[in-house]
Amino acid sequence: MQVARESVLAYNKDTNITAYHDSIFNADYGVSFFQQFTVVLNALDNRGKEFTKKKKIISFIQMVFIH
Repeated sequence: MQVARESVLAYNKDTNITAYHDSIFNADYGVSFFQQFTVVLNALDNRGKEFTKKKKIISFIQMVFIH
């Protein structure tokens, strides 16, 4: 995630990006965690993507899935 962050910042230095490298299944990453963001760049595997869909996290925030 740090590499992706640096790539985006190369195009727009004024962008505020915080990179997290952790398990989406960690209890810290519930709906309230994601509500603090405007956009989430998501590089999860299929299991993680399904988890975010089930938790309805993608229903209230712009989430960009990166393959």
